Amino acid sequence: MKGRLLKYFVLIAGLQLLFASCTDDDLKKAAALNPDELRDSVSRTFKVDLTYSDSAKVKARGFAPVLDKVVPKKGGQYQEMPKGVKIDFYNEFLKKTGSITSDYAIMKESEKLTIFRRNVVVINDQITFNTEELTWD
Repeated sequence: MKGRLLKYFVLIAGLQLLFASCTDDDLKKAAALNPDELRDSVSRTFKVDLTYSDSAKVKARGFAPVLDKVVPKKGGQYQEMPKGVKIDFYNEFLKKTGSITSDYAIMKESEKLTIFRRNVVVINDQITFNTEELTWD
């Protein structure tokens, strides 16, 4: 009988310790998150054809089926091409000198960095280069 009483005493003491450690809910004290504060601003453009020139001379033309310009609430803005991109490079006589294509690209404006991913193909007069990722700064 003493052993059985001791078991109940230990069980009750353990439950009291368990319930005594439970206090107020700290999640009620946390500030509520506003979904609009977390959401990035995204503008989407379809069938993009961009021309890059320097000193009134065409240097490159870029084509992308979809271009997303993302302006996050925190951090630098970037442009994303989720459906791929093709860029053709030209010399001063508007002769095509090379190209780069990929299935995905992201251009980080604040870092002045462009990252091409998935099936990247670089072609110029000397070589044809295939890779899965290429960083261009």
